[in-house]
Amino acid sequence: MKSFLLAHKDNKYVVPAALLVFSFLIRMSLISKGPYSLDSLAVVNAALQTIKTHQIQYFHEFQYPLAVIFLVGFINFFRLFAVDDPVFLYNLISVVFSSISVVLFYVLIKPILNKPAAFFTAILFSLCPIYLGLSVYGTSNILSLFFLFLCFVSMSQYFSLQDNKYYFISSFSLGLMAAARLQEMFFLLPAVFCFFVFPPFKKISEDGSEQTIPGGSLNGFVPYLFLAFAVGALFYFPALLRYIKSPETPFLLEVLADNVPRRGFIPFFIGSLVRNVEFIKMSFSSTGLLLSVVGLALMLFSHRKALSLCLAWIMAPLFLLTCFRITGPRLLVLTVPAFYIGLGYVIFILFQKNKLMRLAAFVIFIGIMFSNYLAIYPILLHRHNAALLPDYARKIGEISKPNDVIICHDEALFIQYYAKRKTISRPSEKDLFSREAMMKFKDEISEVLEQGNSVYLTWPGMFASGHPQVLEYLMNKYFKVEEIGIMPYEDWHRGPIRQQLYNLPIYQLKKKK
Repeated sequence: MKSFLLAHKDNKYVVPAALLVFSFLIRMSLISKGPYSLDSLAVVNAALQTIKTHQIQYFHEFQYPLAVIFLVGFINFFRLFAVDDPVFLYNLISVVFSSISVVLFYVLIKPILNKPAAFFTAILFSLCPIYLGLSVYGTSNILSLFFLFLCFVSMSQYFSLQDNKYYFISSFSLGLMAAARLQEMFFLLPAVFCFFVFPPFKKISEDGSEQTIPGGSLNGFVPYLFLAFAVGALFYFPALLRYIKSPETPFLLEVLADNVPRRGFIPFFIGSLVRNVEFIKMSFSSTGLLLSVVGLALMLFSHRKALSLCLAWIMAPLFLLTCFRITGPRLLVLTVPAFYIGLGYVIFILFQKNKLMRLAAFVIFIGIMFSNYLAIYPILLHRHNAALLPDYARKIGEISKPNDVIICHDEALFIQYYAKRKTISRPSEKDLFSREAMMKFKDEISEVLEQGNSVYLTWPGMFASGHPQVLEYLMNKYFKVEEIGIMPYEDWHRGPIRQQLYNLPIYQLKKKK
């Protein structure tokens, strides 16, 4: 391995090419069969509507547009090769850009640490359970990380080569990160600022000596940030106009504000922080997490600027995400690369020592590789072979007729897309305790039944709430509820590295005699 990492000095593309092929083959072998999550299918639906209307469609209240635009491009391109499955193409986008991101991560780390440490870091990050779990199905998180890495790599080139074009490429990339996931760009601004003002690497001169690279100034960072904001704003401008015309339509920042608790913030913050740390731990084996912390600590003695970058990269997103009710492993993937920098660094330090320590480093490296991969492999293999939620929706399409109505919850879009049936959302948590809202809901069901059509009810439509007994009481009081079948079902709410498989009933509502 050492010869592989240190040889080929005249061919700088060998290791990046190997990383790209390795990452791509791993991901293609496990690419998801279905869309897996609601957001994935929402992007697919928005892309198809964009092609149909020739007007950009935002796929939900967060309005992230870039994933939709990329998928529209993939659909139009792959039609030339008779590939027309938009779900597969959105999954393929994640496979392709997550694989390229591994290479960008390697290119980023190489001047910060060195080539062997960058290789260890990139390989282990490629197999990180959270990152690999996100890499095989369509998600905007992958595009967000891709443009973050491109932003950092371009900034590195700008300071190394003093070439202004990389300044603009880096700023433009940060703007595209905002177009992928706006709030994540804000979460990473402290890390971007840290990289710009204190570049965490040294330049190697022609005689082999190291030269400290001076950082950028605040005067240089302000226009850099302004350009990034301008690029991002272009993508959100149509959504902003729509919000101005129709204030009842939620906009991203308003949605985020609504997810900050107004009361009991301190207890909420503490509980959320503990939960988020647990999510981050899912990205490592116990040994891997311990070594990553040790590696970050060791960087204090030799790579202080890099340590500052890593701390900003970890702490800012972790703190800000802890303030919101909406969190999960896929959102905290933002922090994971910085931990893996520490992990790769400590393995490299061991690799530099005598033969015994080098053997220990190799064993640790291989052990963490397989530990990471095996932790997520069975889950991803299952999703590669089966798409339970689409099959659940198709089953509903088989047992129902075109004019029938399905009462459901978050799975509504799956039923609309795969079963081609009209759906009714069950009452919100707030409306469950409103007699007027519940009677209106009951009358809506009765009207469908009076027209001679059938009404079906999914298990999540009945029970996936904080007060399932309220809706269950209403259903049983006014209607005859019959279980007509049981189907396998996979829930996505707890993230791609947690597998939630159930056998859930499908019910039919009938008028009581």
